[in-house]
Amino acid sequence: MGNAERIDFHVHLKKGDALISERALVKKLEKEGLNIILLEHNSLPEVNHPQIICAEEVSANCCDIIAVNIQEEIERGDANSVLDSIKEQGGIAILAHLGRYLDLSKDLLKKFDAIEAINGRTRMKQNILAFVRAVELGIPVVGGSDAHFLQEVGNVVTLGDFDAINEGKFVVRDIQLNRLSTFSERLGSHVLSVLRNPKKFPKKVRLLWKKMSGF
Repeated sequence: MGNAERIDFHVHLKKGDALISERALVKKLEKEGLNIILLEHNSLPEVNHPQIICAEEVSANCCDIIAVNIQEEIERGDANSVLDSIKEQGGIAILAHLGRYLDLSKDLLKKFDAIEAINGRTRMKQNILAFVRAVELGIPVVGGSDAHFLQEVGNVVTLGDFDAINEGKFVVRDIQLNRLSTFSERLGSHVLSVLRNPKKFPKKVRLLWKKMSGF
């Protein structure tokens, strides 16, 4: 696994609709050695810490889009116009919780730099279907807790290169699901297997899903 860092790609602060204070969040990150993408809905949080990248979760017409490495807030609107605005600023566009938008077109999905396929506040059935679709399209996959409470921070983490994110690179080695169900832990192990053996992906995922179809 090397020196991959633990990154939670989706955390909210009390300033928005969450109940997490900045002080408590920083204390937890420093104690656990965790890095995060800190989001606010339709605004940019202002927190300066080496373990935090601030980003905006933009409400588009058909989905939520995480805008990383932007200097100015992105206005709500049509998904394509939001994506264009992010690119104009040299930013990175991540589709948040794809499992809630499984009917999005292939053409739109391919415009994203990465997809949050595993989301801590989305049903696991939807997460699996999202994961299948993203990997089949060859789009980098990340995971985030979507934390609104302090105890949720780190429930889903992506192992990768934190510093490379602002460069638009996603060196993802695994997605770990913590403090969730046994099924989630099995999925996390399977994610690592897929990342190491991408050619085996479709059949293996469908077999796993068949076994767990009662979830």
